Amino acid sequence: MNLMANCKNTKIQGSIGLGQAIAYFTKTGYTVSIPLNDSQDYDLIVEIDEKLYKVQVKTTTIKGKSGYYQPYIRQTCKNTKRNYTKAATALKYDYLFVTTDNLQSWFIPKKVVNHIKTSFVLNADFDKYKV
Repeated sequence: MNLMANCKNTKIQGSIGLGQAIAYFTKTGYTVSIPLNDSQDYDLIVEIDEKLYKVQVKTTTIKGKSGYYQPYIRQTCKNTKRNYTKAATALKYDYLFVTTDNLQSWFIPKKVVNHIKTSFVLNADFDKYKV
């Protein structure tokens, strides 16, 4: 079931992913904090074992030719003067939380995807990060 099919825009899709991440971390017993704005490179701060971690949340509805989901982890920034894209390697976060349109989710350490500039395929190599 594609739960993001009726999203009117990517902001709503992002809100679904953010809600999914908050639900997962809360269910797991972690403390979740939400930044006051969306100008930073992360979407949540999660306390795990008395340490704080910055978490970037991404959603995807796109499947590659292989049939696996393909999240984009670049960040598009807009301001009054210009629009620009920030490569994922430049983003400052500790973990990536990815949710697909059928609400499958992965919690991936940045070091695993740190070399990726824009997108990757959630193939069997990522099964160990599935939550």
